[in-house]
Amino acid sequence: MTDSSPFPRKNWAALHLKQQDYHFTGKLPPQSENCPLSHLNWQQLDADYQLIPEQQELVAKPDSPPAPLAKAAYLSLVASQSVYQGGMQIEWQQRATLPILYHNQ
Repeated sequence: MTDSSPFPRKNWAALHLKQQDYHFTGKLPPQSENCPLSHLNWQQLDADYQLIPEQQELVAKPDSPPAPLAKAAYLSLVASQSVYQGGMQIEWQQRATLPILYHNQ
C-alpha cells in the first residue's frame, strides 16, 4: 500500500527535551521552483496561544531563541513551505513550541 498523502513527512522544526535541558532544531523545507521562499522563524505566543502582534518577524537561528517578550507564554520555532497547486497557494507549517517558563530556567 502506498502513501498518497499530499503532506510532507519530514521534520523541519523539532524540540528535543532531556530532563532540564532542551534545544530546538530546524532546517529549511525544500524550495519549490516559482514558489514563495521557504523559511524558519520564531514566534512568541501569549497564554491564550495567540500570536503577540508587537513582535518583529524574526528569521530563525534554531540555536538562538530570542529573548522573550513580557506578554509571552510560549516560544515557537516555525518552518514554512509554500507551493502552488492549480492556481492556489498551499502553505505547510511545522511548529515546535516550548512554554516560556521552561525557556527561562
